[in-house]
Amino acid sequence: MNWLPSYRIRRAGKRITRMRCAKNPSVSMRFVAWILLAGVTMTGCTVRKMMSGTINNLTQAVFRQRDPQLAREGSASFLLVIDGLIQGNPQDGDLLLHGVQMYTAYAGAFALSQDPERAFILYDQALDYGFRLWHRYFGWTDIRRMDIDTYRDVISQCGPADVPALYWTAFAWSGWISVHPESTLAIADLSYVVEAMKRVLVLNDHYQSGAVHLFFGMYYAIQPAGMGRDLNRSRDHFDAAMILAGPEAMLPKVLFARYYARAIVDEQLFVNTLEEVIHSPSSCPVPELNLQNAIAREQARIYLDRVHELF
Repeated sequence: MNWLPSYRIRRAGKRITRMRCAKNPSVSMRFVAWILLAGVTMTGCTVRKMMSGTINNLTQAVFRQRDPQLAREGSASFLLVIDGLIQGNPQDGDLLLHGVQMYTAYAGAFALSQDPERAFILYDQALDYGFRLWHRYFGWTDIRRMDIDTYRDVISQCGPADVPALYWTAFAWSGWISVHPESTLAIADLSYVVEAMKRVLVLNDHYQSGAVHLFFGMYYAIQPAGMGRDLNRSRDHFDAAMILAGPEAMLPKVLFARYYARAIVDEQLFVNTLEEVIHSPSSCPVPELNLQNAIAREQARIYLDRVHELF
C-alpha cells in the first residue's frame, strides 16, 4: 500500500520571513539556532504563539515549492525544529499535530518509495506524536489493547472539532502499516485505522480537500476479492476526492491510476490519466499544490515506465 497524504495544511499566523531557509540547508540550521535563542529570551506563552504562526507559514512555503529536492533539504531541518519544540512543550496539542502532519508528509513524499526502512522510522515518530495527541485531547491510552468494538464506540464520541487529530493520526498509522503490511501487528492495526477514517468521513469528508476519500478509494481497491474489495465504492471515493481537490490537484489522479485503473485492469485509463499528470504545468494556479503536483509528476513517470510490469 502507498498511502500519500494530501499535503495541504491550513494557512495561519502573522507575517514572517518566508522559506529562505529551505533554499539553503545552512540557512535552515541558522533558523534552528534562532529558535533556540528565542526559547531562552521569551516567555512560554509568547513563544508558543509565535512558533504556531511560524510553523504554519513555513509549512505553506514548503508546499508552495516547485522543486522537490529543495523542499526535501529544507524540510529535514524543519522536522528537527518541531522535535525540539515538542520536547520543550510535550503537552502542546498544536505542536503535536504539526509533528504528526510534517513527519507523515515527509515520509510519504521523500522516503516511502526510495527507502522503506527510513520511512518506517519517520512514520513511527509520526505515530508516536499522534498517539500522544489522542491522549492529550481524548485521554486514550493503550489503543492497540482496546478491543475493536470498544474502540468503535469511543471513536463515535468524536465531533467535528476532533477531525484534524483523528485524520492525521490515522493517516500516520496507515503509513506505518504500509511499510510492513505483512506483519501480524499491521494487519490487526488496519481495522483501527479504518474505523477512525470512517468517523472522519461522517464528520467532515471535505477536510484536507477530500483526502479521506483517497484513503477509501485505495482501501477498497486493494482488498482481496471476496474480503472487502469493492471497485464501485473505490471509484465513487476517487471521483469524490478528485472533485473536492479540484482539477489542478494531480496527486488524486496518480493514485486513481495506480490503484483503481490497475484494479480493473484498464491499461489505457492508466496511461491516459498519468500522461495528463505529466503534462500539468509546474506552476499551479493554486500555489499550495506546487510541491504535491511536482511529486505527483515524479510518481507518474515512474509508473508509466513500469506499465508493462503493472499490467
